Amino acid sequence: PKVRHVTRNTILMYCLLEHERLKLIKEWDLKSKVFSMTCDNAGAMDVMVGRLKSDLHSFFPLPLEGRFFHVHYCAFILNLIFQSGMKVIDDSVFKVCGAVNYIASSDSRLCVFDKCVVDSQCNFIGKLRIDCPTRWHSTYLMLKRVIKAKKALSLFCTIDPSFDFVPVDEEWEIVKYMCNFLEPFDCITNLFSKSNYPTANIYFPYILAVENLFVLGHNHKVPSIKDMASAMLVKFEKYWGYYSIVLGITILLDPRYKNVMIRSALGRLYNSGEVQRRVKEIREAFIDYTISMTLLLAHL
Repeated sequence: PKVRHVTRNTILMYCLLEHERLKLIKEWDLKSKVFSMTCDNAGAMDVMVGRLKSDLHSFFPLPLEGRFFHVHYCAFILNLIFQSGMKVIDDSVFKVCGAVNYIASSDSRLCVFDKCVVDSQCNFIGKLRIDCPTRWHSTYLMLKRVIKAKKALSLFCTIDPSFDFVPVDEEWEIVKYMCNFLEPFDCITNLFSKSNYPTANIYFPYILAVENLFVLGHNHKVPSIKDMASAMLVKFEKYWGYYSIVLGITILLDPRYKNVMIRSALGRLYNSGEVQRRVKEIREAFIDYTISMTLLLAHL
């Protein structure tokens, strides 16, 4: 399918005058070719998509009455979910973050740390990664890297009297648990962020895998991970009720999966009654989509 990249100027222009918007729709030949739009939560995007939805609907009825016309970027939604969990992250992680920032903020301290890596004979290779507050996976990447530098940090502490960020053994265990808990989420986010192949058909099973990880984390023996998973699960449920339907339709359209995948995936999380209800909801939406597309094609 053809992909048109929309610039900020195009968005601003589209929001101006109605006759200009209708002219663009005709020039781009979009009258009956758009099912949904995927974008982030920027205010300009919300305004533009709302007006585009109204304009397109004036030419032809949108599939499913436009219920799924505006779809947020799935990896972006996952980032929002994980950010909610990071707000209750354990103090031991903050201590590790402080250690990394302390060392990385000075070239002289970095030189001392590099010498500590050699002297401690740890298996740390490369550089320390600094945590970025707006990107949750940077926390995971920081933890993954710094765990290998545990011995070097302990040695660094004996050299620099101002360095008091080294976690004790119990805190290192929590850091390892936290890193293991975040690892599958990082893999799934990277998978969703690919742009060289279609990913709509893989969302449904992997999103359910994310929910399953949240449920398992909710029962984790480490209190901080339990609190984090609970916060993420609350945020997840806010979005999943909406996305489960449109993502379920992509599974019905995939000849490898169809109804069997939906029932199997939902059955891992819900009782039989809830599975039946959700499957029925997805199938009804799929039937409505088929009918609306048939009517649309009849008018072309």
